[in-house]
Amino acid sequence: MPEYTEQDLQNAIVDVRNGVAVRTAATRHGVPRGTLRARLNGAQPQRTAHGDQQRLTVNQEEHLKQWILRQEALGYAPTHAQVRAIASSVLKQQGDHKPLGRKWSSHFVERHLAVKTKLGRRTDWKRINAATPDNIKHLFNLYETVSWIPPRRRYNADEGGIMEGQGINGLVIGSSQENPNTVPVKTINARTWTSIVECISTLGVALNLLVIFKAKSIQEQWFKKDFLAKHPGWHVTFSENGWTSNDIAVEWLGKVFLPQTQPEDPADGRLLIVDGHGSHTSDEFMTMCYLNNVHLLFFPAHTSHVLQPLDLGCFSKFKNGLS
Repeated sequence: MPEYTEQDLQNAIVDVRNGVAVRTAATRHGVPRGTLRARLNGAQPQRTAHGDQQRLTVNQEEHLKQWILRQEALGYAPTHAQVRAIASSVLKQQGDHKPLGRKWSSHFVERHLAVKTKLGRRTDWKRINAATPDNIKHLFNLYETVSWIPPRRRYNADEGGIMEGQGINGLVIGSSQENPNTVPVKTINARTWTSIVECISTLGVALNLLVIFKAKSIQEQWFKKDFLAKHPGWHVTFSENGWTSNDIAVEWLGKVFLPQTQPEDPADGRLLIVDGHGSHTSDEFMTMCYLNNVHLLFFPAHTSHVLQPLDLGCFSKFKNGLS
């Protein structure tokens, strides 16, 4: 039997629906007449030309296709690796731990005419890394594509930091008779960085904080007596540099965002607006968002100083209060 693809079969179906005889359409596109007749009579696709069994159900593939299209509309089309990771997670939830075939993602694309593999073009940083009028307009156009998600299920998350300790160099007042430019001062050279991840809905509902310490472990002596007991919703963790990592982003998503924003109907979508940090585009983060019907919208790089509400509002006032 000659090889054929789902695309060949779809093309043959289109020909028949346009008046071409089944025999002619099957010969033209190299597909079996019996298979073509079955599909015309409503049979669902069971395999591709390469023998790769369809692992997800029709409804599961349709849901994945719609998510891909919505993410592209939001400015971030997932990679083949991310789509595979999502499909694998769906199967594992069903108790199916068998690895997907090597060409599964390609065959998935062949089964769905609404999606296709595209080349992710590299764009000059001057076009994407600036708060230009075009970039700002583009972001708001993307935002309009999720108007079906109500404001109460739209969230903005941001990460801000606090530097503990004095700066290495600063202005002081000294004798005019000594070195006219510099004078030695006692200072704390080792500065400690602590990050805070905040998330607030469009309606102003704030989620609990995630605090990230620069450390190798969490030490109880860092906190006043009963502090954590009095703030049970706070989550604390650590990293080598005090910033979010891929693992911490997933931890925040699973322990803070998802449980605190869970809609009554799990099928209802949520929107999460974040920056373009790599931790927000890891396979695990994207998969967890997909499994929980969370759609991601990213700010263009280097635009938070004019576009990020939390950076301009909450964190800006917070930092000014500490300075």
